[in-house]
Amino acid sequence: CVCVCATGFAGGVSRDDSTASMGADKKDYSESNYDEFSGYGEALFNDAEYDDEDRQADAVYDAIDDRMDTRRKSRREKQLKEEVAKMRAEKPTIHQQFSDLKRGLSNVSREEWEAIPDIGDYSLKQKKKK
Repeated sequence: CVCVCATGFAGGVSRDDSTASMGADKKDYSESNYDEFSGYGEALFNDAEYDDEDRQADAVYDAIDDRMDTRRKSRREKQLKEEVAKMRAEKPTIHQQFSDLKRGLSNVSREEWEAIPDIGDYSLKQKKKK
């Protein structure tokens, strides 16, 4: 059996009740107060209690965020290693360019090594001229 109120409305919230509850909520929810990045300028649930269930939900979301960040980090590191390897293949370092020549120096005899002319120190002469 449903009890019909004096207003003729069977159950729910009457206009009188809804206007009383709306009077308590005077926040600006218009588009001018909405930012796509941060949402509304005011906290929507400012008056709600932060309980154990909320803490547990936040912990779960934080764990998920950490896991996703770890996955993204490993992908970023893998991509960076691939880019470095590709760059080294296209443009080898000076050490890599001269490594075969350095290995060839082991075959140079003592006489050949002694026959290499000294370049002298021309940097001091250049500085004295100036």
